[in-house]
Amino acid sequence: MRRVATLVARGVPPEDVFAAVTEEVGRLLPVDYAGLGHYGPDGTISLVAVWGRTGDYVLPVRRWSLGGNGLGTIVFETGRPARIDSFADASGPGSVAVREWGVGSGVGTPVVVQGHLWGVIATYSTQGRPLPADTEARLAAFTELVATAISNADARAEVGRLADEQAALRRVATLVARSVPPSELFDAVTEEVGRLLGADFAGMLRYETDDTVTAVATWAASGEQPEAGRRRPIDEDGLATTIRRTGRPARMEDCERIPGRLALSREALGIRSSAGTPIVVEGRLW
Repeated sequence: MRRVATLVARGVPPEDVFAAVTEEVGRLLPVDYAGLGHYGPDGTISLVAVWGRTGDYVLPVRRWSLGGNGLGTIVFETGRPARIDSFADASGPGSVAVREWGVGSGVGTPVVVQGHLWGVIATYSTQGRPLPADTEARLAAFTELVATAISNADARAEVGRLADEQAALRRVATLVARSVPPSELFDAVTEEVGRLLGADFAGMLRYETDDTVTAVATWAASGEQPEAGRRRPIDEDGLATTIRRTGRPARMEDCERIPGRLALSREALGIRSSAGTPIVVEGRLW
């Protein structure tokens, strides 16, 4: 634990901590395999680190859907440690994989980060007897170190994001203070937003009085950027229509399935999701 805690204190990348924890757990306990899995928002689990005592493990997949009665699924459904003393009747993609390794028993403990279930540490033995009764408790001490490493990495990322955001805002504010032409300001804001959010495309639209919008600025992370200055009808199913109707921020997560006049344009650009925020000038949606 001191070796792992030292890595956490040094602020090494989380993947290094994941590998170290998994190996230390495997060597410390009477097991043959150990793994650290991360739960995805789509009902899947992904292996982020794995260890085998003889190094002969084979991983045809590193990500699979939850289901059945394997360790990962039980921990996900209960949020509590779990053990399986015989995998003879275990089901689910994960159980099939470990059964092929000759695993006889296993124990898994949840990894909880800031109150949310993040993943699971699981250990497996090929011996014909259950793992010791204190295995769950010994694993729990390591899950706290994993959670700390993840929290620290998230905190560093948040600090970096805030610093980038403040720098972008200062650059835009400087342009405003210099009273640059609106077109220059629009271009700068659009580019800063696109780069800051890691988007592929960004644009600024102005609502006109005849149910049309004008693209006053566009930006693309790579390749040719969409044409600016064009005036077009508001897409009846698009983001601009939703924002005009509600006056509030909006997002679309599945753009390729949304019909409307701009569906072909979205498809041509490869857009899959989008988000927008209203610009309000003197109390009026601009």
